[in-house]
Amino acid sequence: MYKLTIGAAALLLSIAGATQAEIIAVDCYDGDDGSVNVNAWNWNAADSVVTIDETLHWGPGAMFVDLTLDTPGDPITSFWKDVTNDSAAAWNGYQITISRDLPFSIDSTLAPGDWSSVVTPVTYGGSEYVGIIDYYAGTSIGVGDSGLFKVTVSFLDNANFCLVQVPTLVPEPSAAMLILLPALLARRRIR
Repeated sequence: MYKLTIGAAALLLSIAGATQAEIIAVDCYDGDDGSVNVNAWNWNAADSVVTIDETLHWGPGAMFVDLTLDTPGDPITSFWKDVTNDSAAAWNGYQITISRDLPFSIDSTLAPGDWSSVVTPVTYGGSEYVGIIDYYAGTSIGVGDSGLFKVTVSFLDNANFCLVQVPTLVPEPSAAMLILLPALLARRRIR
């Protein structure tokens, strides 16, 4: 009987230990420099997804997500960032750097349309943990258009994430010519 009681208690503890913490409060906001505007955001508790509608005026642009848990644990949540390009040119790349003061992991990403993504695993940089997602374009995101960038993270304890995003701008044809002009002139001088 004693062995049965200990076995039942161990089973209950293992089940309780495997339960994920619930996220009970979410807040999203932009930085103070005007580079990005968080237009609206929504928390879907059933799917554990924070949907963020934002406009990026220039990069780098910082925004913040604060998540409050009911108990310490290991929740998993996704950030779905619908980002409108309000910069000076189309984007053919996009980088999101996620940082916080406690460990976390980047579990998965999803790029818009025909884009792809590469994750640099989270590392500790002396004062914070940092993970990087690089998105690479197939079709550029033009000025006034938007792209949906998704990332799923897991973490312990309450979370205050900083997401810094930097688009890669497609050079204008005239700018490309300015870059190529010295090479063409140098080639002509050689002849």
